[in-house]
Amino acid sequence: MARKRRTGHHVPPSSKSPHDPAGKHEGCRLPDPVSRRGLAGDHGGDIARDALCLSASPVRIGDVVPAPTMTSMPPCRRVLLLRHGHYLRDGHTSDPGYRLSPLGRRQAVRLGRHLREILASSDAAFEGLYTSPWARARETAEIVGHETGISTLRIKPYLHETIPLPPPGDATPAVPNHVRRAVVHQVDRARRRFLRPATRNEIVLVASHG
Repeated sequence: MARKRRTGHHVPPSSKSPHDPAGKHEGCRLPDPVSRRGLAGDHGGDIARDALCLSASPVRIGDVVPAPTMTSMPPCRRVLLLRHGHYLRDGHTSDPGYRLSPLGRRQAVRLGRHLREILASSDAAFEGLYTSPWARARETAEIVGHETGISTLRIKPYLHETIPLPPPGDATPAVPNHVRRAVVHQVDRARRRFLRPATRNEIVLVASHG
């Protein structure tokens, strides 16, 4: 009597995976479209088979699969960028000295109250409130600090407004080399300070310019 040809990929009950020496997950069937070559490359067939068996076999109908938790995820730093409020151009001072208008101060109060709710509802650590040294950004940060109960303000000179560099081939006038170097240095300092890998879950507030 002719034997029936078996289809699909099947791990016999007697086969023991190197990752499953006790045979706890033996006998699970792989989907037909999955080949030893297609899922894990030329040398990864056994890994692909074992991965599917080990992940599929323990889960049964009715089992509750726990969702990922904050403790199981890598640490994350949230950098919240705060643009200063509306300001007045005073003809008696230069750009760094322009101060918030009454509207800008009200905007900063509303921003601070909103951030207070965000900080209160988060389980992440608060890392700090940083600001540009220019008056309108510093005033915004001071008001935000008052509304959120943050007493320490960290003023960083590299957070002040600067000239955006045009993309290559742009029709705008070329930026002098010394200006370009200064802008690149300023942006690089901010990147190294705030975008480095996180070691814990934390929130950073940065008051700067738009």
